[in-house]
Amino acid sequence: MNTILVQELARFNKLNHAICTNLRNIIMGFEGTILLSKDDEEASQQMFMGKIPDLWKPWSYPSLKPVGSYIKDLKERIAFF
Repeated sequence: MNTILVQELARFNKLNHAICTNLRNIIMGFEGTILLSKDDEEASQQMFMGKIPDLWKPWSYPSLKPVGSYIKDLKERIAFF
């Protein structure tokens, strides 16, 4: 059980890092501090449409929820761990 928990926490840490980095880049791009990369622009458009960005999916768990519910569920999962 310990091994699985460590693996899941590593996966969630990678997902959390990917989300934070992506959101930080999007905010800085909207402020005009940096230029948005193609991936960041696509992620912002997907979030605007209520979808989970493809940029997060390699580290994410399977989910069909819209992005708002996905983030709420992610926060609950992290709090559980």
